[in-house]
Amino acid sequence: MEFRIAVDPGGFVRCVFEGELDLGAAKLAWRKASSLAFEQGRGVLYDARRARNRCSYPSLYRFAHDREQSHERASRSTCRIAILSQENVDSVRWAFLVFAAQNYGPQMRLFHEEAAAVGWLTS
Repeated sequence: MEFRIAVDPGGFVRCVFEGELDLGAAKLAWRKASSLAFEQGRGVLYDARRARNRCSYPSLYRFAHDREQSHERASRSTCRIAILSQENVDSVRWAFLVFAAQNYGPQMRLFHEEAAAVGWLTS
């Protein structure tokens, strides 16, 4: 899996994933994007439209829990997290990750349209 992180002209952090989701790389991307979002005082858009999520549900649950435990500074911030995925590709897994993460605190939502995700992040 590859990822790119940059500050979007809209002020939020954009992290684009491509390829098969690897939770080790996802943790690194989360750490970098969260730090940048905390510095910017804005949210993060994780664009997973070009990524495939074949992770098991227990692995996704552990990822959501471990991620929040490891990065308290970012998770305690008021930044929002938007996951952008294709509507019919791995939607159930992405929705499960969002649900599991919400149990640990962050404002996170799943979107299938970029305009809606950007609108929520910048509102």
